[in-house]
Amino acid sequence: MVAHTVPLPPISGPRTVKLADLGLLLVKQEIEATKKSLSDVYVRHAANAEERQRQADELKARLQRRKEREARRRLEHEAARRLQSWWRACMVFRTQVEPLLRILQARHLRLTKERLKGEILDLRHTVHALHTLDEDKERASQTIQKWWRSVLGRRVKKIIVVYRKVKQVQQRMDIAATEIQASFRGLQDRKRVAELRVLKAAELAEAERLFEELRLKSVIRIQSAYRKKKAVAEVHARR
Repeated sequence: MVAHTVPLPPISGPRTVKLADLGLLLVKQEIEATKKSLSDVYVRHAANAEERQRQADELKARLQRRKEREARRRLEHEAARRLQSWWRACMVFRTQVEPLLRILQARHLRLTKERLKGEILDLRHTVHALHTLDEDKERASQTIQKWWRSVLGRRVKKIIVVYRKVKQVQQRMDIAATEIQASFRGLQDRKRVAELRVLKAAELAEAERLFEELRLKSVIRIQSAYRKKKAVAEVHARR
């Protein structure tokens, strides 16, 4: 604690200061000094608290940014994984599933034809002994033709739908392959351009070094020729 000097009250005339008043004055000044010291401590404590809060906020912000970067990195990895999985599924569909579907469709068509043939044969056996009119035969044949045309129409429709879906998948695969190739070629071109820039800078530095060496050699040759000429002139002058 800082010691404070106690100013004595002025003495006027023959009166003297009482000792009790002097002690009370000292106690008051000590109390004031203590209050001032406490206020300074409170101010420093508040400043330290603000500084700690600021540091804590900065640390929290850095942690938040780090979490955001990690989350963005995880999303990028997940997107790449999904793209690879989709591409593998497309390749599997093209190489394995599509031929299998064609085989299954051909088998189903063959079995349907065989079943229809058996049904028609059973129908012939059933109506063989019946006497029918020509009009009934015509209507029956028309009904059978309509039914068979509807069956063929549904099959053709399914085949067209499957073909359109396969065509769409193939177009998407072509677009994805084109985009992947474009990105890979762009990366390769950027790498090649960077290498060419480095090589060009090295070639320029080498050319500058060679030019500097040639210039220095030329200067040295000119100086040597001049000194030789001057020395020969001095020798002729002395003779």
